[in-house]
Amino acid sequence: MKIDSHLTLTVLCPGEKRLEALQRQWDKDLKTLKDSGEFDAIPASVVAMDSSPFNVSSIVCLAEMENNSILLMGDGRTDDTIKALKAKGLLPEGNTISFDIVKLPHHGSKRNIKEDFFDRVTAKNWVISADGSNDNPDDTVLDFISNKIANGNVWITNREGEKSLGKKIEKFLSNCSPTLKVHFLDGKPSMIINLQDKVDF
Repeated sequence: MKIDSHLTLTVLCPGEKRLEALQRQWDKDLKTLKDSGEFDAIPASVVAMDSSPFNVSSIVCLAEMENNSILLMGDGRTDDTIKALKAKGLLPEGNTISFDIVKLPHHGSKRNIKEDFFDRVTAKNWVISADGSNDNPDDTVLDFISNKIANGNVWITNREGEKSLGKKIEKFLSNCSPTLKVHFLDGKPSMIINLQDKVDF
C-alpha cells in the first residue's frame, strides 16, 4: 500500500488461517463472558500468551521509504514472518533479505523467535522493546543475537528494567562481537531511530 510518493507499507501477517483461529477464540471467550455475566472483563484471547490466536495474528508490516526499510513484527512469530516474506516474493528460497531496522517480536521472547530467523533476515539495526517483565528479553534470544550478528546495532529500551536486566545484559555484552554496538534507552521516554539519519557503524 503506497501511503504517498515516499512511504510504502506492506502488511505481511497475519494470514487468513491465523485470523480465522483468532475469530474462533474470540467468539469462544465472549460466550464464556456472556455465560458468566462478566461483560466488562477482558477476554482471555486478549491476555493469553504468544501461543494464543491473538498474538500469532498480530500485524507484521514492512515500511519502506526512499530505499530505507523497517520490519515491524508486533507480537508475531518469526516463522510466520519468513513464510509471508516468501509468499510476497521478497525472500527467494536460499536467499536472505536485509532491512535497515528490524523490531523483534514480543519483547524478545524465545516463544516467538527462532534462531534460523537470523540466517534469513539481516539488519543494520535490531530493536528489542523490553523492561525485564516476564523474563523478556529471553537469554536464549540474546544468545541468538550474540552468536549470529557480528556487525550493526542492537537497541534495547532498558538496561536495568522493571525487574532488572543487569546480569542478563552483562552476559550478553560479554558474548557480543566487538563490532556489534549495543544501545539503551537511558531514561528517555521513548526511542527514535530516524531512517533518514546516517548511522555510523
